[in-house]
Amino acid sequence: MSYPLMIALGLLFSAVSLLVTHSTARTVLVVLSCVAFVIAVILTLVGTVGMPGAV
Repeated sequence: MSYPLMIALGLLFSAVSLLVTHSTARTVLVVLSCVAFVIAVILTLVGTVGMPGAV
């Protein structure tokens, strides 16, 4: 997965969490969006630093 896709998923989960009225579902969607953003940041940093042996 690429980081633009993870950012898009994070934004999607954030937008859906605004529409959901159930508090537990909203919490789960916010957590998923945070996880997607963290993965996007990690992928960005790994892409910047580079991985040895990566083609």
